[in-house]
Amino acid sequence: MPKIPTKVSVIISIIFSVLLFAFSAAAAFMIPSLADIAISTRNSAFPDAMLGSSESVWVIILLYIALIVIAASDVLMFFLLIRVRKGLVFTDLSVALLRHVAWGCFALSAVACAMAVFFRMSLVVAFLAAFLGFCLRVFKNAVEEAAEIKSENDLTV
Repeated sequence: MPKIPTKVSVIISIIFSVLLFAFSAAAAFMIPSLADIAISTRNSAFPDAMLGSSESVWVIILLYIALIVIAASDVLMFFLLIRVRKGLVFTDLSVALLRHVAWGCFALSAVACAMAVFFRMSLVVAFLAAFLGFCLRVFKNAVEEAAEIKSENDLTV
């Protein structure tokens, strides 16, 4: 597979970030309808454990919380990509942005765990979000160490 130049790759990632934010904004208007579809599908699959109107309100609230976390993490990733484009990767601010995105993944995992009360399959999403948060924490630690080494090297020159 051919290697994409770094600058082109960063631009593609920025475009994906903007598209994800636009999709998140559109999803904000579609959540009530999507929640109704999910609940009616679940109710038809499990008629003995049907969800009522109060549970559907909780499903909608949890979906909006997840959407807010996703949109906020996307904005942070956008700013990180802008910093990468400027060559400002190994800095304290970039490390902080990575840290916040990782915590966003853990928050999304917690929301998905809460959603498991209504939809058991959301435990898969919770596991994947937690794993992604863990991967980002490891990556953040590596970037943080590189930033410290860069800072020490800048002082010695």
